[in-house]
Amino acid sequence: MSCRCKKISLLILAILLISILAGCRLRRFPIPPPVIVPRGGHYQRPPARVIHHRYRYFPAHQVYFDTSRNIYFYYSNNSWFSVPVLPPHIHLDRDDYVTLELEGPKPHLYHHETLKRYPPRVLKKERRQEERRQEKREQRKEYRDDKADRRDDKREQRKEYRDDKADRRHDKREQRKEYRDDKAGRRDDKREQRKEYRDDKADRRGDKREQRKEYRDDKADRRHDKREQRKEYRDDKAGQGDDENDNQKEYRDKDEEERNNRGGKRKKDRDDWNGSDQPVWR
Repeated sequence: MSCRCKKISLLILAILLISILAGCRLRRFPIPPPVIVPRGGHYQRPPARVIHHRYRYFPAHQVYFDTSRNIYFYYSNNSWFSVPVLPPHIHLDRDDYVTLELEGPKPHLYHHETLKRYPPRVLKKERRQEERRQEKREQRKEYRDDKADRRDDKREQRKEYRDDKADRRHDKREQRKEYRDDKAGRRDDKREQRKEYRDDKADRRGDKREQRKEYRDDKADRRHDKREQRKEYRDDKAGQGDDENDNQKEYRDKDEEERNNRGGKRKKDRDDWNGSDQPVWR
């Protein structure tokens, strides 16, 4: 018994020393207001104030942690110990805990109920199941989000396709309008060319008429000149004919005179010949 008392005393001294070094402060609770007893009444003792402490319970190791006092409570060798730092052989999973609100500063008094409610390794299993459920929820959410994103992408693609189709239709309308305008411009150009061709043809016809008129006038002038020349030629020829007639007449008169002279000479010769003794040749 003496050895055990020494161990307990040493443990208490160690706890006090650690609490002093850690700077732990005792929690002071507010003093309740005084109770006023009415005249002629009986004094009634006020009910004791119940203080709830919040603990973190780790079912895997059956450890309590007081969040307000920063003290751990663990079970070892059929006894409960409260220490600010756990022994090195206890390794807690910081995520495997539940939050409890218990009356008083000794949570191990309610450990039997807590053990029934949160048996060891069940919470971890439940947490794993909850994590799996959460993962499945996350996967479903991701699947729904992905599906929604795909739907949005399809909507965007359809919208882009409709916009692209509308743009292509607009471009086709613009091209058709440009083609119609170009065709109308070409038609106007052809009409202008035809009009210019008709005007040019009319000008050429007018020029040809002018040329024909000039040609007819020139031809008429040439004919008139030829008539004048022929008239002059006839007049000149008539004058020349008269001169020739006069010359011929003079030539005939001269020739006749010469003939007469030759005839008279021949007659004289004949007469002379006949008067002689020469024979007459007939």
